[in-house]
Amino acid sequence: LYFFSYTILFLSALFMSVESYRASLESGGQSRKFMVSLPTTLLPGASLLIGLHGSTQRGSIMRKTTEFDAIAEEENLVIFYPDAMDGIWKDGRDDDAGVDDVQFMSDLVDYAANEYGIDRAKTYLVGVSNGGFMTQRVLCERPGLFCAAACVIANLGLDLSRRCSPGSLPSLFLLAGTADPVVPFEGGYVHRPDGSRYLGGILSFENSVAHWRGQGLWDQLAKEQDYTLNDGVQVSETLYTSSHHDEQMKVVLVHGGGHFWFGKEMPEALQKTFGPTTLEYQTTREIWAFFSGLA
Repeated sequence: LYFFSYTILFLSALFMSVESYRASLESGGQSRKFMVSLPTTLLPGASLLIGLHGSTQRGSIMRKTTEFDAIAEEENLVIFYPDAMDGIWKDGRDDDAGVDDVQFMSDLVDYAANEYGIDRAKTYLVGVSNGGFMTQRVLCERPGLFCAAACVIANLGLDLSRRCSPGSLPSLFLLAGTADPVVPFEGGYVHRPDGSRYLGGILSFENSVAHWRGQGLWDQLAKEQDYTLNDGVQVSETLYTSSHHDEQMKVVLVHGGGHFWFGKEMPEALQKTFGPTTLEYQTTREIWAFFSGLA
């Protein structure tokens, strides 16, 4: 939901091997806009990653926050950073009238296949906050569209959980901060910075994990580990596998973490509102390590 990032200076060398521009396509009778980042040498059969921003933001902020562009050349990766209509993804917790963001995701995959020849078997969806809620809706309503997905600081919406039976799921990465003041770890309602409720109810993070474990038939506990980062922040990671398929589910808890894409420096003023962060847990790196390590 209210995911805020702090704009900092980026070294131009970070993105020098990436071509980036704005594009648009027609989806649901509306012109939808998105940022495109391409490796300078795009090889056949490229992968596609779509990054969904938080509430009230744009794709350009998601690009600056995540810095997935830094791996585009090495990984032969096409990256789309789409814009939600009026800055809010229709993630299933409110009135969806007039906007079909699930169809937009499907149209983006088609666009990438037609324009850049991406491999449809190597498509990834990543969302943070409101974008993470939207990612979960896509998993519920368009099974098979993505081969893996990551949801950062976003539990599962209560209403969506009641109608979500996709039949199959891609590999899934879930990350939460246990002290998130916006998307409460214990569930209930998302809160605006002023403390007021925002949109519909949400499951606790633990119940969200349980829902996805059940839907994805992740019935085997493959690995558990707890470790302490250099700044003293504790992290817990759990990996689930299945006796029915090869997909995996990784669950990450940043203990005491707030409502941030961890690994980015944030000013104290934002941390007073959105909770603590850590520079030591690199969310982008960990998500891509999970994706790239899949069979």
